[in-house]
Amino acid sequence: MPVTTADIWNTWLLYPDLAGEVDTINIHILPYWEKIKAVDFEPFFKETYKKVKDMYKNKPVTIGEFGWPSQGYNNQAAVASSQNQATVIRRFLLLAKQEGFSYNLIEAFDQPWKGSDEGSVGQYWGIFDANRHQKFEMRGEVLVEPYWFIQMVAAAIIGAILTFFGLRNQNINFLHAFTYGLAAQGISLVSLCRLFILLFTT
Repeated sequence: MPVTTADIWNTWLLYPDLAGEVDTINIHILPYWEKIKAVDFEPFFKETYKKVKDMYKNKPVTIGEFGWPSQGYNNQAAVASSQNQATVIRRFLLLAKQEGFSYNLIEAFDQPWKGSDEGSVGQYWGIFDANRHQKFEMRGEVLVEPYWFIQMVAAAIIGAILTFFGLRNQNINFLHAFTYGLAAQGISLVSLCRLFILLFTT
């Protein structure tokens, strides 16, 4: 039975003796963890894949893990966002089709249970969220939040109303009024975003 092991790409370069024990070179290439910008992932991937491929010409090389998180902390130049995830995954799928290599995407679904071990980013590598809703389309324009303009306008209006009624009978200075206005706008925006998520993902 053919066997292999799962390791990050540079492990195979550092420990070539490992290749003698496997039938397939199975590598993980995760540009996010390498602090690579989303727009620069493709040349980085090609260069990395070529290094391993050139070193092991007589064995097939497969991609054990490839992906990008949709939320979480930024790893320096690597920004975790829905837009970047959609762009990177779609471009990677095109590249895989062109080059004909075998691959495995991580993950199919978001995994909330990973929060205790991998922080705010480990939970959000799925193409589907934890409720099995697809995060983005595989074709057409990359649009992960189609209601952003409506949310922005509605939040501005609600924030203005809150500010007006909250300050109309108050005798406060400009700084306090300005701070109150910013807080009202922020609360309105966050509340509306949560409302839209509930309405359009259930």
